[in-house]
Amino acid sequence: MPHITESEIEQIALEILNADLGYELVYGPDLAEGASKEREYSEVILRQRLQKAIDKLNPKLPADARE
Repeated sequence: MPHITESEIEQIALEILNADLGYELVYGPDLAEGASKEREYSEVILRQRLQKAIDKLNPKLPADARE
């Protein structure tokens, strides 16, 4: 049985998320507090990114339903 490392599993998962499912991959330190206007360590959700995704996935919903 071939030996597979955690790093290889991570790389496969990232490829699936990015190439197959269309997720945007962002390097963790690039999201560090102060590196982005939208990022604070007290924030659990990146609201601007979430709002853009909701708008993109649900364009026919009224704006008040998407908020």
